[in-house]
Amino acid sequence: MKVIELMNRPKQAVIQAYETADFQRDYFQYERTEQGERQRLIDLDHTSFERETLRQVMTQFMKNYHTSDQIEQHLEQISDPQSVFVVGGQQAGLLTGPLYSVHKAISVILYAREQSARHKRPFIPLFWVAGEDHDIDEINHVYVEKNDRLQKVVYPERSPLKKMASDTTFNRDTMHRYVDDMIRTYRETEHTNHILQQLHEAVDATDNYTSFFVYLMNDFFAEAGLLYIDAAYEPFKKMQVDALTQMVERNEAVAEAVVTKERQYAEVMGHMPLQATLDNAHLFYVHETGRLLLQREGENFIYEPLQLRWTEEELIAEIKQYPERFSNDVVTRPMMQQMMLPTFAFIAGPGELAYWATLKDAFRAVDVTMPLLIPRHSITLVPRDVQYALQQVNIPFEKALDQNYEALVAQHIGEMKDEVFLDALREAEQNLHRALNQLQQMAPTPGMKRILEKNTHYHEKQFRYVEQFYNREITMQEETSVRRLRTIERQLLPEGVPQERMFTPYRYVNEYGLDLISQLLKNEYNWNDCHKMIIL
Repeated sequence: MKVIELMNRPKQAVIQAYETADFQRDYFQYERTEQGERQRLIDLDHTSFERETLRQVMTQFMKNYHTSDQIEQHLEQISDPQSVFVVGGQQAGLLTGPLYSVHKAISVILYAREQSARHKRPFIPLFWVAGEDHDIDEINHVYVEKNDRLQKVVYPERSPLKKMASDTTFNRDTMHRYVDDMIRTYRETEHTNHILQQLHEAVDATDNYTSFFVYLMNDFFAEAGLLYIDAAYEPFKKMQVDALTQMVERNEAVAEAVVTKERQYAEVMGHMPLQATLDNAHLFYVHETGRLLLQREGENFIYEPLQLRWTEEELIAEIKQYPERFSNDVVTRPMMQQMMLPTFAFIAGPGELAYWATLKDAFRAVDVTMPLLIPRHSITLVPRDVQYALQQVNIPFEKALDQNYEALVAQHIGEMKDEVFLDALREAEQNLHRALNQLQQMAPTPGMKRILEKNTHYHEKQFRYVEQFYNREITMQEETSVRRLRTIERQLLPEGVPQERMFTPYRYVNEYGLDLISQLLKNEYNWNDCHKMIIL
């Protein structure tokens, strides 16, 4: 396994901007420097957290999944006042969702290890699962290849309500069939049956999107000690009462801070990642009809379609009695993470980095400090068949992600035909045809003329045969070359988007075994924000 860093490949705009000190100062609390790291640790050391309660809640949550010595050690370290967290998060996608879920987890684990060694104190890796999210259509599918085409296969059960992922249960028999169908789209290998066994065990042990996701991710990362928490976990919700209360009391200030900062961001970056509004309360209410986004109207909090209405005092009273009825949105989730956890750093994808850049003043509005923001590792896996195809079409690994494959296919087909050969073949046919015609004119007898006519027809057929044979040969060569180019494109840039946003890791685990993920953790990755290609 080899890591190639694409040093010269253009970075996404927000990543490129984040590498400048001015952008870091304008939109984040700490610069990404050793001094920024030291200051973050000092600030955390002067902030109190409910560490023992947090340890108990997280220990209780993790009891539902396989454990390891490293997991147990990290759970114990939560009580240590010197310990801090490195946090990453994602929605609870089927079969772990796309590869970037795994890449985030790898980034969280490796960054925590490196910082722990540097600062000589416990850094605990944690994956925050967005079990509160209700956008089931974003997580209920897997992309597979069938007949050399990509196909989106959606899990068949659906709910008419906007229920949270953690409340969206599945029928085990239906999920067993779905898992079988997905894995059977891959070629059968020595690993296939083992993978199916693992997946079916996970289905039997869980009953909703979130628990299924955590079970599978934990199978990949248990030995590395990665911890998980579901934002919708009820004992965890009970810890959030004071934080939710503060978000209600400072709600108007938070909304104004986000709107103002987002406008500033848009002037620099040219787009608005949140489209925030002043009346957005940035809190959801979990109702029997689904998860409802609250608005602020004067002194009240409302959900107009159902004519639900609370005063600030009424909403706080309900939070204190039923905290499980309330959940965060994309604005308040980062603040909640910091209120609950001594978070040293948040590992962010480009989209996350963009919306975090709008939150600096919102954090201040609730008297909370922002963690360091660290861009996650962005990775493309290059399996052996793609390596071979790249070599055959003379594309270096470093340039494989920057090709226009449609143009390459058209160019390749055009270059395959040898027009010099075809012109020579046609000229030979014309010359022979002229010579035979002359001989027919000179034939001394009718019998000789008939023989020469038959020869003419025979040679015409032979020339047609040679031309057809040539075209078949070229077509076969074209098909081979085009197939190689299509293989590269489908696997590295499926539908024109990065591989890590489309394919589940099981596509590659099926080829290379369940220890593939642990092997990826053994690689050395520089924190230089460059895209990484891993040659499997």
